[in-house]
Amino acid sequence: MNNKFLKHIQTNFINIEAFIVTALLFTFMFLLFYRFYMPASIRVEFQTDSDSVFQVYWASENKAYMEKNSVSIFFSSGNTTCQLALPNLKNITKLRIDPLLKPSKMVINKIIINQLGYLPTRLETHAELKKIKTLNQIREYELNTNGLAIVSSGIDPQLEIALKPILKNHILSYVAYFIGAFISLLLTLTIAPFIYRFVKSKKQSLSLHPAKIFPSIKARTYGASIAVIGSIFLFIVIPVQLQPSYTFFYFVIHFVIISISIFLLSYWLLSRPVYRYRVITVSSWSWLGYAAPCYLIWTLYLLAFWPGQMSPDSLWQWKQAMTGDFHDWHPAFHSMSIWLITRLWCSPSAVAFTQIFFLGLTAAWGLVILRKWGVPRLLTYFVCLFFALFLVNGLMVITLWKDVAYSIAILAMTLIVLEIVLSDGKWILKRRAWIFFGVIITLAAIYRHNGVATALGTPLILILVYRKFWKHLAFAFALGILLYIGIRGPLYEIFDIQRKLPNPNFKPRVDKYEKRQPSTTTPTSVAATSEKKSVIRSTTKVLRYYADLSSTIWRIKPLEGRFRRTGYSNIWWDHKKGLRYINSNKLDIHEDSLAPQIRKFVYKKYIQSVEKPQSYFIWRPASYLYLFLASVIIASIRLNSWKFLLLPVPIVLHLMPFFLISTSKAIFRYHYSVAIVSLLLSLPFFVLNAVNDGKDSQ
Repeated sequence: MNNKFLKHIQTNFINIEAFIVTALLFTFMFLLFYRFYMPASIRVEFQTDSDSVFQVYWASENKAYMEKNSVSIFFSSGNTTCQLALPNLKNITKLRIDPLLKPSKMVINKIIINQLGYLPTRLETHAELKKIKTLNQIREYELNTNGLAIVSSGIDPQLEIALKPILKNHILSYVAYFIGAFISLLLTLTIAPFIYRFVKSKKQSLSLHPAKIFPSIKARTYGASIAVIGSIFLFIVIPVQLQPSYTFFYFVIHFVIISISIFLLSYWLLSRPVYRYRVITVSSWSWLGYAAPCYLIWTLYLLAFWPGQMSPDSLWQWKQAMTGDFHDWHPAFHSMSIWLITRLWCSPSAVAFTQIFFLGLTAAWGLVILRKWGVPRLLTYFVCLFFALFLVNGLMVITLWKDVAYSIAILAMTLIVLEIVLSDGKWILKRRAWIFFGVIITLAAIYRHNGVATALGTPLILILVYRKFWKHLAFAFALGILLYIGIRGPLYEIFDIQRKLPNPNFKPRVDKYEKRQPSTTTPTSVAATSEKKSVIRSTTKVLRYYADLSSTIWRIKPLEGRFRRTGYSNIWWDHKKGLRYINSNKLDIHEDSLAPQIRKFVYKKYIQSVEKPQSYFIWRPASYLYLFLASVIIASIRLNSWKFLLLPVPIVLHLMPFFLISTSKAIFRYHYSVAIVSLLLSLPFFVLNAVNDGKDSQ
């Protein structure tokens, strides 16, 4: 019996693939068990007349409510039931409920708070619901036959529940851990062999040689390295919100699940066979097939938000284009571009259509490049549709911001780097290629003041790497510099452009920043600290300040306080005028939607993307940065070419100045270029193949 058991273990669990499947399955089952049976939870049944976010805060006695000690969930209007997880009830004496984000009505039918080992706390009768206190912005408060009816008077209504959980048998919580782990292990040992054998039989039926699927120890080594580094790093930048109780247990479980998931994904990607293609001949009109979905879908966005979204910055530049009084606070060349476009049609929609045309054209060019170098046709069309349908692109491309034009230039520069890397430098030998590169260098430098870093740095790095082709790269670099000097020199002189530039805050105002942070020090500790040398303390303050102000670049989840404020799209709800996307102005420009139903649908999806906890990452530039870096690393390892690591150079150089420039909030449009580069190239890079001079094998 023992020999059979050992043979069973050796057959099904010793090799690394089976072990990974087993570990992942066990972790998943245990988390599933824990999710449904272990934590405390609050269940609320209610009706409301608006879509909003339901948020619950917890605190102990004499402690203030803090954002990190909260959970939230997005809900739609109508009858709704929300269930949210809470930490251990023994550390909680009060709950604050923020049920709405705008003036509206809600009827709460019942609230039930549960945790294993405690008696349930139920609020459903009139006497029980009466215990819910009002804290802020509640205009009406009434108990009726349906429950507790409230009407909020502002955007932050608050209710409070005093909590006194009655302990029934707390030892059950700890016993349940072992029971859950034991049941999960039994299920894993039962199910895992069948999964492994099924996968193995499928491989054999497909006549796939194991060496092609698991080619060498190299894929495992790289996969393990990426998993360990990636999981530790993601813990810092997401971050995973650990519960106050059982913190170490939470940490281990999350670390294991993230590590194994990253390992499985990276190992599968690295171990895939690398096919070799010759460069595929693509029709000269194929770009139109990729551009058409973008043009169609983004035109519908523009019709919905006609004549385009305009913020105060947009309106100021529009005024310059109409009056001819140009100022270089915002790049004057962009205002001049608006002036040029509107000579044919004096409407903001003309600028929006121009942005749609060039972003669609550039994206189509990128997909044609990928198709030529062996990316499957089906995948390129999938990326094309996803790029066109993605909410962020639809809203950004119809907004009159210089950031859109600049982002298109950065995308074009990244595609130029891709052409150079894939052709091993030969692409730049064509005259039209280095001339085009020179023009893109100029546009990147002149559409944003901080674009100079990318415009100058990218060609210089390429010259150092591709020394064999330095002459043609130098031609492009020189052309870009000459055009830049010519525009900012003689052309600006002709138009008498005011040259006063913005004065970004390069020196941290640490004292002012520190005042915004909650203080937990006592007078005694302050006096003691002031007597010590402040060199280390000052250095820590400066580093923390810079880490916070640049968090939009490296942090997926926003920080607390000042730097948690985020700028999304230029859409908001005005309680008097309804849905707005053009700021008030004296230029006779106002909202005039040509497709109100589409506008309503898009606005609903936009609100969900901003407020839903599961989708905050789509408005965080760091999400796109890490996805793109991961795809480039995978491509570099699979194709055994370190030169693929040159592809992130344009966006990395773009991001560098933002580690020094202080802004009042995290503004997504500043880094829109990172998003479109990642959305277009990341998925194809994961499966990019090598190229040789053999026959095409489409």
